[in-house]
Amino acid sequence: MLFRSARQAISKLIDALLPAPRHSNEVCCFTVGGLSGDSGGRGNEVNEFVAEFIQRRGYQPLGIGSATAVALAELGDQALTGVGITLGAARCETALVCHGVELSRSSVARGGDWIDEQLAAQQSLFFWDQAGKRHLDVRAARVWKESNAGSVLSPTSEEDRQLATLYHDLVDDVLAAVRDAFMSAPHAFDALQPVGFVCAGGTASRPGFREIMLDELRKNPFPFGIKQVQIVGAWEYSAARGCLIRATLEEETMRKRAA
Repeated sequence: MLFRSARQAISKLIDALLPAPRHSNEVCCFTVGGLSGDSGGRGNEVNEFVAEFIQRRGYQPLGIGSATAVALAELGDQALTGVGITLGAARCETALVCHGVELSRSSVARGGDWIDEQLAAQQSLFFWDQAGKRHLDVRAARVWKESNAGSVLSPTSEEDRQLATLYHDLVDDVLAAVRDAFMSAPHAFDALQPVGFVCAGGTASRPGFREIMLDELRKNPFPFGIKQVQIVGAWEYSAARGCLIRATLEEETMRKRAA
């Protein structure tokens, strides 16, 4: 029943947001979950559902990863080539993009929520439900983290040091995911180095995050050159812009094939 209600709500949102297509098979690009190869949103029940309703509106659906979308939006001055990373609440995603084409994608099943859970456990933050059962008070940890807006580079208390360590651990996991993605496309940047490197998401906006990323890259450098590490603020708009760019590239490819 809940899933049916969710389907109806999403259907109404798509109907309200998407105007009529300007021409036959106009591409509508959207961000998807899952692994690389989910073209058009296939490979995941939610992706397939969204793609189905987009198609019903008369569009050709095209699903891409959020990291790819951010890379396309922010690496225009670098030939749409480099590394994209999104750090969300539930997961982080990485992508290698070359001339606007996603070559490889990987993900980490950790994000801002994981940091909150670890903080709650380390600081012994609990609450009890009506049955007397104890639970981690993740919300209290999140409130503390968000109210403590200082840089993770200069911890002044034990709690601050715990937070800084968790950020280092998450960055290590994310960079390992980038290396895994590179193993799937080891010659991606052979003639294009150094390449762009862009990070987006609420977790990445923390003061000191960029410096932690740079520090970890110095300790364990990639097998390819990096121009700079860029942090994106309003990443939701960046992802949307990247989807528009990918849709435009796809339509250009379709026109060339039809010519």
